[in-house]
Amino acid sequence: MSKINRNSPINEIMISICIPTYNRAKYLESLLDILIKLPIQSHEIIVVDNHSTDNTCELLKKAKYERLKFFQNSENLGMVKNWNRCIELASGKYIIIVHSDDSVSPDLFKYYLKIIKTYPDAGLIFSYPQIINENNEIIGIDRRLNRGLIFKGTSFFELLIPYNLPSASGVLIKKECYQKVGNFDPNLVFLPDHDMWLRIAFNYTTIYIDKPLFSYRKHLENLYLSIPKQQYQKDKIIILKKQYHDLNSKIKKDYRLLCYIELYYRLLIVGYLKQFLPSKFSSKTLKTFLKFDLKLSIQIILGYLISFFQKMPYFENKLVRSNHYFPKWRFSIYLKSLKIYFTPLGKNLISVVVRKILRQISKIIS
Repeated sequence: MSKINRNSPINEIMISICIPTYNRAKYLESLLDILIKLPIQSHEIIVVDNHSTDNTCELLKKAKYERLKFFQNSENLGMVKNWNRCIELASGKYIIIVHSDDSVSPDLFKYYLKIIKTYPDAGLIFSYPQIINENNEIIGIDRRLNRGLIFKGTSFFELLIPYNLPSASGVLIKKECYQKVGNFDPNLVFLPDHDMWLRIAFNYTTIYIDKPLFSYRKHLENLYLSIPKQQYQKDKIIILKKQYHDLNSKIKKDYRLLCYIELYYRLLIVGYLKQFLPSKFSSKTLKTFLKFDLKLSIQIILGYLISFFQKMPYFENKLVRSNHYFPKWRFSIYLKSLKIYFTPLGKNLISVVVRKILRQISKIIS
């Protein structure tokens, strides 16, 4: 592995801006030209080239980039391992990974530094992206939350179970988060970021800034545009199993969360079998995966109805306010599970449960 140039002393670095890249020289220069204008005394810029075959090395030798750090892998490590290499090389207290074909707003770090100062316990900070094309033209936005939010406890973890909310690029993470939960999982093909956000969200406060502070680029060479839906579903199922195991053994037991993960896992499995393995799908298979207590599902739903009346703080336009927070996305999972019980097969499952309960009552009476 080769490197050129060194930056400021380690004790001066607050944020490490890490750019993993592979054959993206035509987009990398415009991103770096924004980043090098940032106050260098509290930042470091690290470019980790994954053994590119284009002119990335020649680009980084330009005089205007002499203050950044450049590393080149001796071989292609793969996308996820290159992300992990960025983390290993970072010296800052906070790390942000920005993909080399994306872009950022010059105001991004102004907002991030303000959040860090106000909420030092926050482990994950993110905003929503603008979507740009190959010519840097804005073609859309990806805004899924309608106000700035502070997620404490396990609220963001629960929201993430069915949804991969933050983009893989432009998310600010406290370095100690990686030290506590580990690096990205290279065994996940398309959703290593989702797995990481879940691990961090369970342990740390998450903050969402309701502003388009970075740009996600859509182009023909973009990996995520070619994701096979079947592989995407496989990764989601693997992540759910992994989170269930971690929650049940390594982290701590939370019966409500375990039920939520298991219920969504079963729904996902049923959908996967129907869509991708119809030859293996049968009523018997469905019964196996949906053998879940209806009473328990209703209890969980009632719990989330109660959460409708809970309040969660959020900030917007520099003002800290309070607002009703109702997790409608996760609530929809329970509605879907209830729907299954009202299908013909579901009614059969209910009758089985009722018969079992009646048998137990008769035993007690006798």
